[in-house]
Amino acid sequence: MPSRKTVFIRAAHDSDPEARVTRALDRAVDVVGWLYNHRQGVGLFIEYDYLGHVHRYFPDYVARARFGSVIHNLIVEVKGRFDDRDRKKARRGQWYAEMLSRYDREPWHYVLLVENKPEGREDVD
Repeated sequence: MPSRKTVFIRAAHDSDPEARVTRALDRAVDVVGWLYNHRQGVGLFIEYDYLGHVHRYFPDYVARARFGSVIHNLIVEVKGRFDDRDRKKARRGQWYAEMLSRYDREPWHYVLLVENKPEGREDVD
C-alpha cells in the first residue's frame, strides 16, 4: 500500500492487523513518521531471555508522534496471541523503551496491540 509518512515507497506487512496499523499510523494527525521494522531491512532488534536462551525480537514498527510540543518515539508490536514468550518480549520491550528514554532527549514508549477476538482483545480497532 502506498504510504505518506514512511521512508519506504510501499509498506509490507505480515497480517491484516498489521495492515490496519499501517493505515492508522499513516492517517494519524499526531504521527509524524513511522517505519515497518523488517528484520532484513531496518533490523532493529531487542534481545530477551526465554527458557535460558537469548533470542532476538524484531518489533513491528518504530514511529514518531508529536503530543503537544514534545516528540515521542514509539516501539509498536502487533500480536495475534499473547503467551508466556510474548509476555517476556513485552517486558523486555518496555524495559528497552525505559532505558532509551533515560539517554535520549525524547521519550520512548513500548506499545503492545493484541488482536485476538476469542480472548476479547481487539486493540488495533
